[in-house]
Amino acid sequence: MLNSFFMVGCVSTKTVVSKSGNRQNVSTQNQSIQSLPTHKDQEVSKSFSVMDAKEVKLPVVESKNVPIVELDLTLADEIVNLAKEHIGIKYRSGGTSASGMDCSGMVYATFKKKDITVPRSSGDLARHGYKITKGEAKPGDLIFFKTNGRSVINHVGIVTEITENDIKFVHASVHRGVIISSLSEAYYTKAFVQINRVID
Repeated sequence: MLNSFFMVGCVSTKTVVSKSGNRQNVSTQNQSIQSLPTHKDQEVSKSFSVMDAKEVKLPVVESKNVPIVELDLTLADEIVNLAKEHIGIKYRSGGTSASGMDCSGMVYATFKKKDITVPRSSGDLARHGYKITKGEAKPGDLIFFKTNGRSVINHVGIVTEITENDIKFVHASVHRGVIISSLSEAYYTKAFVQINRVID
């Protein structure tokens, strides 16, 4: 018997020739034959992002030691700042503390924080230091008034700010406690008496 094979796809056809000369085709399942690609045919797929990743270097900010500049405050400036710390304290006749103070008591307590002793009453403070005009006034000066129709000085404050047309001062008001008021207010314009300088 003569056998011959023909490969068709993945199926082999086997022709069998018998002794009598008859041909018979027999199909048999053949194993899949895979063609191996050559080295040249191989392709390596690589995935790339839209933009190549690049190292971004941020600018280096050098830290510098910036010296703290201390303001060279005058004694008058310190007095004004200390007086403002009393803002909000309620009024109390004869008082000189955070629990309550009157106008001269506020002045007395403020100067006391700088170890400076000044008279305790408005009348005595009015004779302390020396008088200056409104045009010469500056922060730290004392400003005096005759209020409620009184014939003598009975109220005092500390000048805090000078503007072109006004003088502001901190004082202890009977009804509002320690506040900042303005000489341009009608009440204080009418009651104003003098300004004294006690700090040179």
